[in-house]
Amino acid sequence: MENFYKQEAQKKEGRPMAKMKIQLPQEEALHARMAAAIVKSTQGVEAEVTISDGQATVPAESVLLLITLDAGPGTVLTAHASGPHAEKAVSMIRETVENYGKSHAAKGVANAGAPLSPATKHPKLCAVEEGGINNGHFSCRR
Repeated sequence: MENFYKQEAQKKEGRPMAKMKIQLPQEEALHARMAAAIVKSTQGVEAEVTISDGQATVPAESVLLLITLDAGPGTVLTAHASGPHAEKAVSMIRETVENYGKSHAAKGVANAGAPLSPATKHPKLCAVEEGGINNGHFSCRR
């Protein structure tokens, strides 16, 4: 797979390139909803975009591959883009991540991967108790 990215980099020589570090919000991991927002933000932009966590690099056009980065809250990712709108692409990803964190914090939406505290539970919804899903403690109040 690494060889694939080296070949792709060689093809892109001479094209405008952009690179930007992006930190995930402290209260949000890179989960499916955020990954989908990132993919959507770069659709229609004339640039090939990849995102790296320092260990792996994946195309920003795949929700599934973005999730495989397993980036937790506060993780610093690097967006790389090449093509006519490379700068625009990395800026859009940064804005998407920043706005995603702000909008969900303002709405009081908890990170989907984190256990919900009693203060954030809605009384009519099933929720994971303190200790997390791995401990198997579930509560359903009606």
